[in-house]
Amino acid sequence: MTHLPAEAECHALAILRGYEPFLEWTAPERTIHQCREFYFQQEGQGSLADFTAGLRFLLENRLLKRLTDERLELTDAGRAWHAARARHHEDS
Repeated sequence: MTHLPAEAECHALAILRGYEPFLEWTAPERTIHQCREFYFQQEGQGSLADFTAGLRFLLENRLLKRLTDERLELTDAGRAWHAARARHHEDS
């Protein structure tokens, strides 16, 4: 399945919703497993390919960075991107 950038961006936003309770932290961290579990809880029957596309979007755009093989940290750019997308969504 090929993911268009807009679709990947939507999946990326769904992944970042799992960070929202931690956004006040200096460097919010989650494990890949926590992100995946939260994504599937929120997206219901979302596929692993959808989650992977969203995660790839976040990593390639440096919105998340890998701390270790398992741990991901939300970057300052990721925090700003999330806030801008959340405002855009509220205005729609």
